[in-house]
Amino acid sequence: MTIVSDSWGFSASKRTCILLAVAVLCAAGCTGPRAARAPASTDETPGMTLEVTARAEALARYSQGLLCESDRDFEGALSNFTAVAKLDPYHEGLHIRIAILLLQQKRQDDAVKLLEQYVKRVPNSEKALTLLAIIYRAAENLPRAVQAYQRLVKAFPENQEAYVELAGLYLRTDRAKHAIELLEQASRRVPEPGELLRALGSLYVQQATPETLERNRRAAIAAFERALQLTPKDISLMFVLGELHIRLDEFENALEYFNRIEDIAPDNLKIKQRLATAFLHGGEQDAVISRLQPLAAQAAIPERVYYYIGDLYESAQDDLKAEEFYKKAASGTHPQSAAFVKMAARMSREDVEKAADVLRSGLERLPDNAQLLEMLALVYFSQEQYAKSIEYFAVALKNADADPGSEINPLFLFNYALAAQRTADLDLAATLLNRAIEKNPAFLDAYLQFAFRQDGESLRHDSIAVLEKMGELQPGEPNVYVYLGLLNSYLKSYAQALAAFEKAESLVQDSPQQADLLDASFYFWYAAAAERMKDTKRAEQLFQKCLELDSEHAEALNYLAYMWAEQGVELDRALDLVQRALKINPASGAFIDTLGWIYYMQGNYDKALTEINRAAELIPDDPTILDHLGDVFFKLGDEEQAIPHWKRAFVLDPDSESVAEKLLSHGMDLDALRAEAAELKERIAEEKKKQAEANRLIGLPEDGEWMPPVELLEEEEE
Repeated sequence: MTIVSDSWGFSASKRTCILLAVAVLCAAGCTGPRAARAPASTDETPGMTLEVTARAEALARYSQGLLCESDRDFEGALSNFTAVAKLDPYHEGLHIRIAILLLQQKRQDDAVKLLEQYVKRVPNSEKALTLLAIIYRAAENLPRAVQAYQRLVKAFPENQEAYVELAGLYLRTDRAKHAIELLEQASRRVPEPGELLRALGSLYVQQATPETLERNRRAAIAAFERALQLTPKDISLMFVLGELHIRLDEFENALEYFNRIEDIAPDNLKIKQRLATAFLHGGEQDAVISRLQPLAAQAAIPERVYYYIGDLYESAQDDLKAEEFYKKAASGTHPQSAAFVKMAARMSREDVEKAADVLRSGLERLPDNAQLLEMLALVYFSQEQYAKSIEYFAVALKNADADPGSEINPLFLFNYALAAQRTADLDLAATLLNRAIEKNPAFLDAYLQFAFRQDGESLRHDSIAVLEKMGELQPGEPNVYVYLGLLNSYLKSYAQALAAFEKAESLVQDSPQQADLLDASFYFWYAAAAERMKDTKRAEQLFQKCLELDSEHAEALNYLAYMWAEQGVELDRALDLVQRALKINPASGAFIDTLGWIYYMQGNYDKALTEINRAAELIPDDPTILDHLGDVFFKLGDEEQAIPHWKRAFVLDPDSESVAEKLLSHGMDLDALRAEAAELKERIAEEKKKQAEANRLIGLPEDGEWMPPVELLEEEEE
């Protein structure tokens, strides 16, 4: 049972300290400083003059400090901010800012000294005390950290986080009893002590010994129940309480909490599975099932308990018993949609149409059930009955949109968008995908993966059209244009790719997104598109930008080296670049080919032959490498070796004009080679078809079939 709070892993690093300090600073709203008022004076005019002068100096030095900070002149920033602090020794935000700069310069002792002096002047500075405590804890100075948190909770008795941190420090110094007493007392002092009660309950569980196990579990239950009163719809608390009751052999009490969970989330399959599995904490599987069966008969909603039993039997691979109890869960007064889903999933392994029948029967019992509608839509999608799939998706979405309390899962919207695209309703696909991405931007990346996996250019062109329509829906969203650039590059539509990359770059100028979006990978693909459009000067600039951001970007090192080699320029620099790339990835056939090609362009044909032969061994059917081999043999005067390599290169890439020209100049019959290329293409397609059928028979995705990444599936089921 994992219910112990992560708060007990108090191994904060100095980096964590700085990040937290930055958060504190942001919260402080560190605006320009005010000058400290001068002592009262009988001579009003000099006093006023002194205050105005001090204020002007403070603002000037503060502004200079900000300029130094933006120029990464941290010593200059510290010098100016420290001067301002002397003029205004009570400005909290300014002192926090100086402390953070000191930490960034690894001057921890100076930061501590500054803050200690400040809290002497301003004992009730919550932010300064918090930062001081964090620094001590990060430095493993536990006695000082304890003192700092003790001062913090004394000055701010409603600061729950400070109590939890102090309790954690007590634990680390072998004072578990003090930790429990602290949280017990604080939970009665703080008005809404939810965070404290969670930590207290977790602490009771963590500190249990064989002798105190039952007592500690009951104390934990008391703490978690108090927390639940504050947040009565908190599913995680209900689950923990149910699990604790199971461990105490109190299944009836556990079912009460699990029923409350199911009332809140009645159709969440993942939650139901987790609830079922939780009962295994109460003993061996057979014993647990024996306990649950009579409880099902007594339960207000017995179908829920029948589902748990079916799930337990399924996990034990007892298919007949699992089927028996899933049918009971599906056939009572309160039929469980999850039971229909489970039966359909099991049926789909052998007969998809029978699985659809099960889901349709579920919809007869539970009309408009969103889970069943979605599953049926997915079944039809898997059968390539896209119009039928759309029909069920549409009903499910209409019902969800009509329910103000409904939370639409972006994975549902994403799958619906894919089905819409398959029916050529690209406007609908773009609208749905846009909604999915608004909920979870990761689905834009998932959509690109889907587009790349599709067989046939028409489907990929549809994906481009969908992304273009999304650009119309969100004209200021640069990510859409980045993905348009990538997909157009994949389809060799380089002019469109270049335009998309240009648009993305223009949208994030002077934007906080710039550093995240315009990374080395972005400039690599941008440069590659420029090179394919024969704009080599621009491509060179973009590759250099890529390498400024990531000097170890091996693909950029290789591409720029190859581009120079193709032009016959900068060959010494090209050699240096590809050698750097090979240090990063010495087994890359493409990089080795570039090395050989540079030797070729330098006239060193023996070295070129050695390297390009090595590349061909690693990538035997690469038309570019084979073409290069033919060129090297030809330069070495071995025409008999050159021609077979050119012929093989042409069969693999019959659109290559340069190879065709070489073959024609040596009297080769291109029509025969084109026929051979067509046969090869057909043979490869047939092999892919056979592999797809083999995959289908053993339950693997067929080639071109796509599912979202596992992490997305798991995230969206939470």
